[in-house]
Amino acid sequence: MIEWCNINEGFASVIISAISVIIAIVAIFISFLTARKQNKIVLFEKRFECYQRLMELKRFSDFANRFNSFEPQSETNPIYDCQQEYLQIHGVLADERRAQLCRVGNMGQKYAMDCLDKDIELFTSIQMLFGTKKVSSFPAVESALVTLVKALFIPKTPSEIKSAQEALLRAFTNAEVCCNSLRCEIKMRH
Repeated sequence: MIEWCNINEGFASVIISAISVIIAIVAIFISFLTARKQNKIVLFEKRFECYQRLMELKRFSDFANRFNSFEPQSETNPIYDCQQEYLQIHGVLADERRAQLCRVGNMGQKYAMDCLDKDIELFTSIQMLFGTKKVSSFPAVESALVTLVKALFIPKTPSEIKSAQEALLRAFTNAEVCCNSLRCEIKMRH
């Protein structure tokens, strides 16, 4: 065998080279498949995170909808309750120091505007991750959310706040089909 290899040195080199090329191609293919699978996992996680945040905003809309009026009552202040709920869904009130700052001065307004910026980024992410055709009714939700949050944190009359709240509820109602299609797409891709 050794003698044959010495005589056919060129042939053995070609065989070894061919085997090396095949192994390299298989390694590249496996790397490609692994990277593709990891990308799918990351995209799924991002889509799922966006969907969860969207559902939190819908719960906020439902929370605000439970008030018939935004006039302060003797036992409750609907404006304050909605402000606190909005900050809560964004995790602002989880930190005790932030919660205290929100109660004093206009820090609640600053935190709310930061949260609103994150919500606007959320709608942009949803458009990028799911495609603009699937989320065609979300710009109305985004616009209504911006109006309501600004009405809650930048002093407006209770009737203006109620009008903004009703607009957000209508926008989410109109976007129900889109929300359901996002949920189905997430289930399909899982």
